[in-house]
Amino acid sequence: MIDDKIEKSLENLRKQLERLSPAIDIVQRADETIEAVKEIPKLHQELIRITEKQQKLYYDELNSELELNAKNIYKDVNAFSKKNEEYKKNIDKLIITLEFQSKENKAFIKKINEIDFPTRLNSIEGHVSSISSGINNLQSVINNIKNEINKLDKEIIFNFNSLDKKIDGTHNSNRMMLFIVIALVVMLIILNIALK
Repeated sequence: MIDDKIEKSLENLRKQLERLSPAIDIVQRADETIEAVKEIPKLHQELIRITEKQQKLYYDELNSELELNAKNIYKDVNAFSKKNEEYKKNIDKLIITLEFQSKENKAFIKKINEIDFPTRLNSIEGHVSSISSGINNLQSVINNIKNEINKLDKEIIFNFNSLDKKIDGTHNSNRMMLFIVIALVVMLIILNIALK
């Protein structure tokens, strides 16, 4: 009889323990959740530190790239300016040459008026031919100079466009980083609210 009572008591105790087992599991999971929640501020601070570090690296890299591009543009502009000065000097020389040639032509025309045409026609044709050839040569040189100026102008425009594209690319990367940081902060806030 006492054995029956002990057996019943043990059976009753076993049933009570089985009923308490899910509650014990819930308490253990709650303790684990509390420990995980305690880590969120540390993780948040670490995320902020990493984000600030990456942002500083990004800004430093962007500044370095912009400085390098500015130096390259400065060199290109200086080179273009020097070439323009050379072309200007060449054009000035050509203008002086053309003015000199114009004076020569006027003197030549004066001499032609003094010469008897029928006797000197062959000689005059030779001079006219050489003058025409000189003018054609000068026109060819002027066209070459004009083409070189146009080519340099296109190169500078291309360099400025390349720089604009690089700057646009860096702005897009910066925006993407900002969106990622905002998304992480929103997720942490939602997780914090859900755990309360």
